Amino acid sequence: MMTLDDLRLPILDQLTVPVFYNVSDEQVPYTVNDLLAPFDLDDFGIEGCEINSLLYPLKTSSQVHLLPSIELLQEHWTPFDDSLEEGTAVHFVIIDRFLFQFFLDRAAQFHNTIHLGGHPGQRFSHQTRLEVHLMPSTESIEMISRIHGECCRLRTEVVGLRSQIQRTEQRLGSLIETLGVAFPHLAADLGLTLQMSDLEPTPGGV
Repeated sequence: MMTLDDLRLPILDQLTVPVFYNVSDEQVPYTVNDLLAPFDLDDFGIEGCEINSLLYPLKTSSQVHLLPSIELLQEHWTPFDDSLEEGTAVHFVIIDRFLFQFFLDRAAQFHNTIHLGGHPGQRFSHQTRLEVHLMPSTESIEMISRIHGECCRLRTEVVGLRSQIQRTEQRLGSLIETLGVAFPHLAADLGLTLQMSDLEPTPGGV
């Protein structure tokens, strides 16, 4: 009989954080990097550019909630200095489970909502969304394996195509020579006669 001790909650692998902010002509636009400030990653021991090796930032349409396929991540990559925009969503892809848990804990402290340049009771003119994803390393390994397999398949296919091209060239050459013998008046058009340029000595030749 199953007991409560046997039950296991699913491991959370995504965090959704609404982001509210204002935009004005006098104000420097908020950027993707500004979304890191509320999490205070210095407490996790991350300094400066170290974040680039632990977190991969993306920007997609606001209609995209889930993590895009691994092979499509590079297409959605966005720099940290890219401005926030309505109608889009920012995604932070994290592989390190401890860092992901750190994001979960910090987000809970500000009630899973970010207010840039203001407080919760203030009216904001713009809204976007931050999605923080935990991408298990096993998925990365599986994707790399699939890509490697596809590369091997394409390499084999290219070798086969090169062999076919070489055989086609040989057959075409034999066919042209046969035509030149059967129709001597076509020899020049088929490139089977010597041209003056062919008789010119090569540089350094005798």
